[in-house]
Amino acid sequence: MGAISESALSQAVTHFLTNAVDAYEENDRDLFCNKADAEIVFADTYAVDTLTVGGVNITDYVIVYPKKVPNYENEYAERLAAKIEEISGYRIPVYKDSQEWSAAHELHIGLTSSDDAYAEMLALETDAYVIEKVENKVILAASTVSGYVAGSDVLLAMLSAENAVEKTIAIDFSEKITAIGNDLSVKVMSYNIYYSMLVEPRMSHVIEMIEKHDPDVLGVQEAMPEWKEYLAEHLGDVYGIVGEGRGGGNNDEHNLILYRKDQFDLVESGTWWLSATPEVPSKYSASSLNRIVTYAVLERKHDGKKFVHFNTHLEHTSAEARDLQVEVLLNIAGEYTEYPRFMTGDFNAKKNANVVQRILESGYSDSYDVAKNAVYDPTSPSSTVVIDYCFVSTDLIQVEKYRVDTFHYNIEEKDPSDHNPVIVDLIIK
Repeated sequence: MGAISESALSQAVTHFLTNAVDAYEENDRDLFCNKADAEIVFADTYAVDTLTVGGVNITDYVIVYPKKVPNYENEYAERLAAKIEEISGYRIPVYKDSQEWSAAHELHIGLTSSDDAYAEMLALETDAYVIEKVENKVILAASTVSGYVAGSDVLLAMLSAENAVEKTIAIDFSEKITAIGNDLSVKVMSYNIYYSMLVEPRMSHVIEMIEKHDPDVLGVQEAMPEWKEYLAEHLGDVYGIVGEGRGGGNNDEHNLILYRKDQFDLVESGTWWLSATPEVPSKYSASSLNRIVTYAVLERKHDGKKFVHFNTHLEHTSAEARDLQVEVLLNIAGEYTEYPRFMTGDFNAKKNANVVQRILESGYSDSYDVAKNAVYDPTSPSSTVVIDYCFVSTDLIQVEKYRVDTFHYNIEEKDPSDHNPVIVDLIIK
C-alpha cells in the first residue's frame, strides 16, 4: 500500500472528529473510539464487563456469514453483533466470507466456504438448526429461515443480561445444540374472484383454485354478498372470514380476508372507506364507486407473533381517484407500523404508475422484487401486465417465493375469474 498523503490523513481525521462531535451533541453521552474498527462508540454503563465464548474473550472473535445468503444469514449475523454491543459496548466486526479478516476465533452464522467439511450440518431436517463449536469456530447452521430465527434466538437468549454473574457472561458450547424451530412461513394469496357470473361451474372452480394453493391467509376482491355466503359455505370450516361491503354492512362488493382458524387468532379487524371520510360509506368524486380496505390483525398461535393484512381494490376508471385512495390506505396502514404488514389487492395500476410508486416509497416492497424465487406472469388472462400485488414491509417480512397461477379451464367450463391469483410465501420474523 502506498503512503497516505498528509492532506488525505488530515481530511480523514477531520471527518472522524466532526462525526464524533455531532454524535456527542445529538446523544448527550460520552463516547470513545472502538479500536476494533475505528468507529465511534458511546460510553455507557453496560450489563456485562466480560463476555467469553468457549473460554475466549469476545474481543478475539469476528462474526462471519457466507457470501451467498440463501436464508438471510447476514441479517442474523448483524442481529448477533447488535446484541453483543448492547450488553457490552463492544462492536464485534462482521464479515462475509469473501472478505479478508484476521482473528483467532470466529462465530459463523451459516456455512461459509471454510465449513464445507461439516456435511452433517447440510442434511438438517426442515426448520432444524445446530450450534456447534468446531476447533476455533462456533457455527450456527440451519436448513431454513425458520431454523436461523430459532437458532439465533437461542444465541441471543444466551447473551441476555439476566445470565450475567458479577457482570460476566461465559458461554460454553461444550455440547452441540440441535433442535427444530417453529415454521415461520405464511402463504398469502390475493385473488380477484369477479363479481358477476355467479354460476356453476365457475364458482366451484374458484374454490378449487383456493384449495389447490391452500393459503394460510387469503385476500379476495369483488366478493358480492352471494360470494361471501358461498365462500363461508365451502371454506368456513377451515377459514375465518372478515370484511364489510363497500355499501356498508353486507351490501355490495367485499374485500374479504380469510385466515386459517387453526393457525391464527383474530385480534382486530375492520373495513375503512378510501375517501375523505373513511369511517362511513363514501367515495371521492373522481371515483365511480365506493372503494374500501379491509384489515385484520392476526396472532400466530404457536409463537404469539402478530401481523397485519390489508386487502383492497382501487378505482378502475381514474388515476386521480387511485392517487387519492392510496394516500388514505397508507395513512391507515401507518397506524400499525409496530407490526409486520402486507397489502394484497387489485390496484388497477401498472408497476410504473404513481400509485404503486407511492407505496414503494412508503416503506413497502413489491413481493415480486424481493422474493428469493419469483416468476413473472400477468395477473389477468387477457393482458401481459400485473395489476394485482402483494406489498410487504421488508423490515419485518422476508419473501421466499412469488408466483401467479395462470391455469385456465377450457372455455365451455368457464375460467375461474378474469384475474389470476397471486401466491406469495412470506417469513414473518
